[in-house]
Amino acid sequence: MNSEPSVYHKRRHAARTTDEYLFHQLVPYLGNKRRLLHLILEALEITGTLNSKKKNPPIFADFFAGSGVVSRLARQNGYRVIANDWEPYSHALNHAILACVDAPAFKELGGYQKAIDYLNRLPEVKGWVTHNLCPRNDDVY
Repeated sequence: MNSEPSVYHKRRHAARTTDEYLFHQLVPYLGNKRRLLHLILEALEITGTLNSKKKNPPIFADFFAGSGVVSRLARQNGYRVIANDWEPYSHALNHAILACVDAPAFKELGGYQKAIDYLNRLPEVKGWVTHNLCPRNDDVY
């Protein structure tokens, strides 16, 4: 086990720039649409609106958002996403993913990077959460 504390690196850990965003950082549950993503992407390509760089991006409505995989795909491809679902957990997940467009500014703490630097300097706390829910290092989970 690596004794070095995990240090956050903005580029290395930016899930939106990796496959993690679409395939690994999702709540798995019955009925997920991950296997349909290639078909959905094909359908979006046919519309001619894919990766639109217009001032007003096209709107994509995900009426059965669930874990948000389809909404993420649409957002990643330049759409303004409207997501809905019956389940409250889905609202929480999708609001966190879709409403937070930029990293928090942390103006009161001197800016984003200063806040991250402060958190990286905190002493590591080992407890139940660290032991059971956190990766041992950035490569082994």
